[in-house]
Amino acid sequence: MPAPILQADYETLREAERSALILAEDLAERLRKLRAVMDALEEEGWMGRGAEAFFEEMHEEVLPRFRRLVIALEETSFTLREVGHSFNESEDQAATQLLWR
Repeated sequence: MPAPILQADYETLREAERSALILAEDLAERLRKLRAVMDALEEEGWMGRGAEAFFEEMHEEVLPRFRRLVIALEETSFTLREVGHSFNESEDQAATQLLWR
């Protein structure tokens, strides 16, 4: 049985890497702006049960998940870059082996 063929489309990997990084940066900026607005609301004295419930949910649920999403996208970008490098190195090693035979 022949060995499976593994191929990498380097341009597609680079585009996916860039897209994930751009999205991570965009979401990180939105998160900074959201926190600034929330800080202003908290400092300016938005009070009451609704405010308490809002800030509790934002601090305990929404913001941590938002940050995890940013981290996941950054890690995705990094991993895609590493996959491309690994494929490239493997191709170079295979080519070297074939040339020296």
